Amino acid sequence: MKKLTGKHLFAMAKIIKAANLKDELGEVIAKAQKGEMSTEKAGIEGMMAVITACGDDNVEKRVYELLDDVFEAKTADMSLEVIVANFKQLATENNLMSFFKSAGLLKQ
Repeated sequence: MKKLTGKHLFAMAKIIKAANLKDELGEVIAKAQKGEMSTEKAGIEGMMAVITACGDDNVEKRVYELLDDVFEAKTADMSLEVIVANFKQLATENNLMSFFKSAGLLKQ
């Protein structure tokens, strides 16, 4: 598993833009920061928004490219259990709130 870098930040920004998720994910993160939503619930809400956006083939392709690079394996071939474990490890090893803020999700 790689640490998130600038390359991943810009890839995520492209996904957010292509999927038109800036406002939706920004609201979820803002609620979590205000204590109106648990971090776990925010993660679930955010993942559901991204999964729903993957109905667009271009967004799905970008998500796989990003995850394949970060997880250093072909995500499409992973079991759901492995994907969930990888996301937990990713969250443990990285400050995801800072990452998403840097991707421009929250209004400054």
